[in-house]
Amino acid sequence: MSTLNINLSAIARNWQRLNDFCAGAECGAVVKADAYGLGVKPVARSLWQQGCRHFFIASVAEGRELRKTLPEAKIYVLGGVLPGEERECLSLAMLPVLVSLEMVRRWSELCPRAPSVLKLDTGMGRLGLDEEELDAFLQQPSQLKRAGVVLVMSHTACADQAEHPLNRAQLDAFVAARKRLLQIDASLKFSFANSAAILLGSEYHFDMVRPGIALFGSNAFIRSPLRFETVVQLLLTIVRLRFINKPCQLGYGATYNAQPGQLIAAASGGYADGLLRSLGNRGQAWLYNKPVPICGRLSMDGALFDVSACSAELEHLSEAEWPELELLGSQQSIDDLALAAGTVAYEILTSLGVRYQRNYQVLDPLSGDNDAG
Repeated sequence: MSTLNINLSAIARNWQRLNDFCAGAECGAVVKADAYGLGVKPVARSLWQQGCRHFFIASVAEGRELRKTLPEAKIYVLGGVLPGEERECLSLAMLPVLVSLEMVRRWSELCPRAPSVLKLDTGMGRLGLDEEELDAFLQQPSQLKRAGVVLVMSHTACADQAEHPLNRAQLDAFVAARKRLLQIDASLKFSFANSAAILLGSEYHFDMVRPGIALFGSNAFIRSPLRFETVVQLLLTIVRLRFINKPCQLGYGATYNAQPGQLIAAASGGYADGLLRSLGNRGQAWLYNKPVPICGRLSMDGALFDVSACSAELEHLSEAEWPELELLGSQQSIDDLALAAGTVAYEILTSLGVRYQRNYQVLDPLSGDNDAG
């Protein structure tokens, strides 16, 4: 069985870096989608122990599970509440992010004055009240109190592109809305920045920031003032080694032409395990600190690698002594693998399958100590 090692200490330290960088603003954590595929329970516990108190999830169902783990945390439901979910959201002391006038109306009627978050659409075009809807909402200023709004948020569309003009346009729109809202309720708090926007500078921070992908080791931010630690190591088990004696084709579709003298490793782990099919004939793993390319298409349960560069190290080993291929880790980050797959680090992490042996570790980067957590 292939292995996924998850360094909880690295996640906690990444959060601490962001918390220190955003001094003056509360630093929360986005742990939706099962903490980006890494396991919300151990991840959330680690962040709580580090001092994080604000957690953002996608749905009431996700919040229900998180509440069992963190009974005292502030939990925010980014997707808001669907009809019929209001009472459960209230009973679990979660704050729904109200993303439409209809959702505001339902929450105000069914859970009047219960704490909530109001989301504004400043240019993402996805969820939240746009400028005209905000105008309509504020025609009756008392609606803010009736809806229980304690926090107002928005979301950037292009913060990972530091020079994109929409960043400034969205920030200006949020600042203008903030000024109007504070005139009605001076106690309101404001949140604007995800991981990428945090790194654009303090003017994006406001009262609370909401890092997600940076916690889990992504460094795909142009001119970032911070570097984040690697969190995951994915090791693939070799199940067969084969020397090629004559020209042949490998894998589905026969897209790879193998030549005599090559050493091919068949490894456990395919697209059912989150190894994206787009990595076929373009991705690579690492073995003995050497890159070993993927040969042909990935299948559901396995992939083939050209390990010819490691023939000398492998030739005298028994099957029980075969090493594992490192697909993610110190040699290849989630950003590197995402680039090879033509996608983003978010998809790499959230695609990781359930068949890996998952090890939650506390790793001291100075001593190399490894204690399972």
